[in-house]
Amino acid sequence: MPHRILHVVRSLDRYTRASEMLALARALPADEFEQAIVVLDGRGPLKSVAAHAGIEVVCVDQRWSLDPTALARLSAELRKRTPSVIHTWDDASRQYVTAVAGGSAWRMVSEWSPKERRGFQLFGPTSRRGRPDRWVVASDPDRLTASLRVQLYKIAVIPPGVSLDVESRLRREELWSKLNLPEGARLVGTACPLTANSGVKELIWAADMVRVLHPKLRYLIAGDGPQRANLERFGRTAAEPENIVFLGNIADWADIVPHLEVYWQGTEPGKLSTTEPLQAMAAGVPVVASNTPQHAEWIADGQNGHLVPFDGRSERTRVTDQFFTDPAHRETISLAARRTIAERFSLATRVEAFAKLYRELAS
Repeated sequence: MPHRILHVVRSLDRYTRASEMLALARALPADEFEQAIVVLDGRGPLKSVAAHAGIEVVCVDQRWSLDPTALARLSAELRKRTPSVIHTWDDASRQYVTAVAGGSAWRMVSEWSPKERRGFQLFGPTSRRGRPDRWVVASDPDRLTASLRVQLYKIAVIPPGVSLDVESRLRREELWSKLNLPEGARLVGTACPLTANSGVKELIWAADMVRVLHPKLRYLIAGDGPQRANLERFGRTAAEPENIVFLGNIADWADIVPHLEVYWQGTEPGKLSTTEPLQAMAAGVPVVASNTPQHAEWIADGQNGHLVPFDGRSERTRVTDQFFTDPAHRETISLAARRTIAERFSLATRVEAFAKLYRELAS
């Protein structure tokens, strides 16, 4: 009988942990794992991706932070499905599950986040009610941090993983026509939720500095979120509007990435990025990322990418200009980036690690 895995996630927006969840769920062997997804608020275009993969999605229609009706629906789903393992993918989903599953026989896997390091949370990691059986961290330094609050045997180190199969389905001329790009456009891109801590405002400043050196720069921003209108307004006033292109939650970002010359990530210090920078590295696109502990785990500065200060506009401009003007340097970084993904961050390795963890808990 297959092990029943129930994934619980806040939303199915692109460029969030939901993307990582679906990459894993689609790659797990279907004959061994029977999977379903409970989404708290029902938002997000990735619902169709799950449906196409044959994974059932149930929404509990969360309307506010602690919604008793959504809690009741979630409790009913857990009783009906009796999963072998529940995997919560963010803080909101973990707190909802711990609120209704305390004392049950179900095993729970939860993702560790920087928030776990800062004091009390409702049903937090030290709560006796519904504590996760395993906390998943992305690296050994994260394991050390988590061990200050959680027993070591409850911590599993599973690095992120992406596929190296990144060939674009769009020809160059098709992309240029689709986005109405000028001949000779130099493409830089970012994909992330447009929230206050995404760092996109800083990246728009940097794009306008690069534009002075390369007038045909086009900075492509994929994603949506509560700050999109503000960022679009900022892009019109602080930069040349034609150089800043907001794409929204487009479905074919993976086909655009291989055509980029540089990928930027501007995540604030103390915050986490999803795997979009790793996907760019897998496509051989040089990454210039803010110097956070997470990015430092992925990128060795000057070897397989570049790290710059979060507000280091001049440093980001200098490095991007080097990629534009020095093809040999760009090629060296690209090859090293792909090698890093193959050796340390492959999707196949991640899938096998989670399959092993699910088997262990389900048994």
